Amino acid sequence: MFPSAGGAGASLRAQAAPGLGFGRRQCRSPASGRSVLYVMIAQSNINNGVAKTGVPSPSELASCPGMPSIRRMKEGRVSVIECVQEIPCNPCESACPFGAITVGDQITSLPVLHEEKCTGCGACIPGCPGLAIFVVDQSRTDGFAVVEFPFEYLPLPNKGDRVTAVNRAGEELCAAEVLSVKQRKAYNGTTVIGLLVPIAYADEARGMKRLARRDG
Repeated sequence: MFPSAGGAGASLRAQAAPGLGFGRRQCRSPASGRSVLYVMIAQSNINNGVAKTGVPSPSELASCPGMPSIRRMKEGRVSVIECVQEIPCNPCESACPFGAITVGDQITSLPVLHEEKCTGCGACIPGCPGLAIFVVDQSRTDGFAVVEFPFEYLPLPNKGDRVTAVNRAGEELCAAEVLSVKQRKAYNGTTVIGLLVPIAYADEARGMKRLARRDG
């Protein structure tokens, strides 16, 4: 288990993959006018956006209407919809039982998050065919945050396991603890994993390193 503060917990906050530099930047979204915080990663390969690399760029995320405000993320669990391509897709809209996500009549429109309606229930996570929806909780006061994401690999981790969190490009970020492993009939085979990560990586951790297959 992760200690809440100090000791080994402090060392976990410092564990990052070699060669990755991080810096936090805040910018104003041209789409919503909201102030959006994201983490810039110094990489050898410059991120040119999802169309070229499969990974959304910081500017794409900043203008994405599915991103919640910093204030809302600090209030508690909320969906983070990192859909930045205008493609014909809208399952997330019907997946939300609270009407917190709208795509509208134009099916190629980007999904819009109505953060005041979102409860962070996570029903939208397995409903996204592009695996682009997450739930983030930055309301904790112990220096950690919770990130939930879709996971479609075997073997699955167990609650309490220590794993390695990865970023959107699949690069290793930091040590993490598995808080939850959700498998439900309505998820149609997609497992939702919840990780406890140092708060410094809450804006970047979007998955976990695949586990080695167990013999037998």
